[in-house]
Amino acid sequence: MKFKLKIEIIDNRISLFLLDEKKNIISKTAWTDHRDLSEKLLRKIDLLLRKNKLVIKDISKFDFTSSGKCGFTAKQIGEITAKVLGI
Repeated sequence: MKFKLKIEIIDNRISLFLLDEKKNIISKTAWTDHRDLSEKLLRKIDLLLRKNKLVIKDISKFDFTSSGKCGFTAKQIGEITAKVLGI
């Protein structure tokens, strides 16, 4: 089974969603960004995958969405992380 990982930033709230092939939420985690997204994002992704006994190869698609008062830097970090992991 392949999974999808969605990174979502709304204002200063960061959420990670692990979805199955039917887009059902399998697991999620969220936290408030304190201008440390670059330090926490990959670690939080790793923890989410480990919690579900998955590895990066099990993820077939990475998505990123943002809205609200999402800062430019946070948006860039989220977008680039999703693109790089999807390569």
